[in-house]
Formats: sequence, structure tokens, C-alpha cells
Amino acid sequence: MNWFTYIAKQIGKHRFERILVHLKIKSTANLKEKDLAKILLSIANVRRDDVQEIVMGSRPPCVKLLTSEEDRELKTCKVVEELEPRLFAKLFRLLSRPFSTEGNKEVLEAELEEFWRKNLKEITPETYWGIKEQFELNDDTAKLGLYQYYERLVCYYAEQDDLEVGCYVPASFEYPDCFYRVAGILVTGEGQLGLFLVAATMHMKIPPLRITRGSPITPLKLDYLSHAITDMEPEIGRRGYESGVPYQAFINNLFETPFMEIGFSIGGTIAQWRISHESKRAPSAWFFKSPGVPKFVWEKFNKEIVKQSDPLDLHIFRAKRDFVPYVGEYCLGFQAPSPVKVHLYLIHTSRLNPHLYNMGDPKKAKIEKVDEKEINRLLNNEEHSFFEKGRKGVGKHLLLPILEKARDVLRVYTKYPIAKKIGFWFEKPKKGSPFQSVSRYRA
Repeated sequence: MNWFTYIAKQIGKHRFERILVHLKIKSTANLKEKDLAKILLSIANVRRDDVQEIVMGSRPPCVKLLTSEEDRELKTCKVVEELEPRLFAKLFRLLSRPFSTEGNKEVLEAELEEFWRKNLKEITPETYWGIKEQFELNDDTAKLGLYQYYERLVCYYAEQDDLEVGCYVPASFEYPDCFYRVAGILVTGEGQLGLFLVAATMHMKIPPLRITRGSPITPLKLDYLSHAITDMEPEIGRRGYESGVPYQAFINNLFETPFMEIGFSIGGTIAQWRISHESKRAPSAWFFKSPGVPKFVWEKFNKEIVKQSDPLDLHIFRAKRDFVPYVGEYCLGFQAPSPVKVHLYLIHTSRLNPHLYNMGDPKKAKIEKVDEKEINRLLNNEEHSFFEKGRKGVGKHLLLPILEKARDVLRVYTKYPIAKKIGFWFEKPKKGSPFQSVSRYRA
């Protein structure tokens, strides 16, 4: 079997070519086993152009299972955004799992396993099973409740280097048949990296989300050292937050609707800085295992929030035995005035490192809501000031100078990819075309 010809036929020639461009694979003549793995993983990410191509009449084998009624409905739409949620959900499923459609559910698994035994000697079994898991991930994500769902977005999807502008992500089960589209990605090169998610179609009534990633677990991830620097600076999160300020006016003009803020670890701290300066741009916020902010940031938030009439919900999640949320001086929500409503949750996890996320699996963590009388005591990080004093002391006198020097050397003397990634990446309609292009705004 010529697997590359088979894949191209099954998913459509144009989509296959877009995937090769995305993966920077120039020719199928020289494809190796690892290229096949990358292609299969990339198929699980459905992009806007993939669906728009179907709307305009393309019918590769993977979507030929549409009913005549669904096909007629498709022909009444000109752009993806006009699709009803039910039909969009079916197209997404067929495109993201093109080898496991209702008509040939066992084909992919049987053929992949046979091909694996014969040809994929250079790829580890973990990679192969990772491919199968990636195909199933979207289905699993759509079954999560809001807590597990938002945690997976900020801790898993935001970490994926191949999740680009235009990709779709299933919404929580509380919004059946609904999907988000990555409408923007911000990479500042100074410790802030985040996604902007909007409803995939005009008929999906889901809140837009702004996700700010935490420090990567591995140094190999994009801009790891910048995240570590803003983790350890005296006023935690300042550089990360301020690096995004020059982009904010452009972002506000591009997106009229306020975004819910979701942040993990230092990403939640950066989001707290942002909310304290622009509380009207965030109707609610979810912080997962995030450090607090300097005292003046908390004071500014409490002073400014009383001037607005719109309510603000804060959902704060901390893990038992995790010391990270107790650095910083205060967490937003401490002594919060009206109209702020604070919800604090404590996660009981068996993980050796409780700061790691739980990948949305409710079986791995027990979550309890903290009594309102205890909220102010727990959000006052000054009661745990030894954590903050230790962070500042180690950061200022030891780690911070080393990290700054290492980052400068890395960027000057290596081909570190951050220079090409810095900027705000967003969708822009192609002139005279229903397809989208991706543009970059560099502040």
C-alpha cells in the first residue's frame, strides 16, 4: 500500500497539500516513517479552510457519508460561519477522523497496525499510540465539564505547537455540537503566550476565551526561559504582562466582545495584572494554580472594580500541597468588593507534583469548594510570605541573572525559533475569497 497516496485520496488533495506546507514537507517522494506520523497527527487538527473547502462543494471520501438532506443544507451556505452546529459537528468529526467514519470504523486501526509492524521501525510504540489517542482526543474533550475543559485548554491545547490560527477545538459538553476557532495567537517573547478562541459559527452561543499559558514543563518548549524569568522577577509577572500591553489596543479593535480570561500558573498571574488594568474586558476569569500579584496590583483592582456596574466572577483553583499559588503577595479576590463574586476550589490530587495539571480527568482529582468564610484567609499570600521571600531572594541574587544571560546567548548564537514567532497572529479574509489568510501584527 502507498500510504501517502491513500491518505491524500481519503482526506482530499488540497487538504493533504496544506498539511505538507504546514509541516514544511516539500516532497512526498522522500517521505520517511516519521513524516507519516506527523501527517497523521496533523489530520486531527481541523482548520477553517478544510471546512470551507467542503462548503464550496469538495467531497473527498471522508465526507461522502453526508445524507442528501445535509448535502442540500451545505449548498445553502457560502461560508463556514453560516453552518448550523449539528452539521458543523458532523463535518468536524469526519475531517478529524477520516479513517474511522461510520462506514469503515475498523479500517484505520487494522491498517495502521499492519503498516506499523512492517514499516514504522523508527517510530516508538508510544508515538504510534499517541497518534491513535490524538484522533480520540477531540471526542474526549467534548465530554468534559467546564472545570476539566478549561484546564485542558490552558494546560494542554495552549502547549501544542501545531495548534495554529484557524484550527478548531470542541467546546465543553455544556455546549453540545459547539466548537471554538483559534482566532488569534499572541507571542511576546517576554513570557506571555496565549490563544484567543471565538465561536466557530454564528449559531454557536459560547463565550469567547482568552487563554494565557503557564511556564512550559520542558526547556525545549517555545520561550521557556522568558517564562522562567517573569516567574522569578521581584514583581512577579510584570515583564510577562507589560510585554503584551503594546498589542492590547490592536486586540481590542479586532475583537469587540470581551473575553473570559483563563490562565494557568504564571499565565493566571499575567491575567490578574491585565484584569486589574482592564476589568471591563473580562466578564469572568478562571485561574488554575496561579501565583498572586504584587500588593499594588491587587489594590488597583479593588479600587477600579467598584466603579463598574457589570459583575465579575472569579473562579480560582488551587491544589493541596502545591506551594506555587502562595507566592506573590495577594490573589485577586482577596477582600473583593461588589460586584466581584469569588469562587475558590481546592483540588486533592495524588500526583507527586501537585502543580501539574490533571488533563481533565475527574477521576484523578477530588475538587471541593472552599467555604466563603475561608476565602480571604487563603487568598492573603502574606500569611505564607516565606514562599515569596524565598522566591525573590533566589530569583534576584541567583537565578534571574543566570536566566537572563542564558536567554541572550540562546537567541544570539543559536537558531532559536522565537524571533519568527513573536507577534500577534490573526485571521484576515483573502481579498475576493471566502478563505482566510493569517497575518502578523508586530508591536
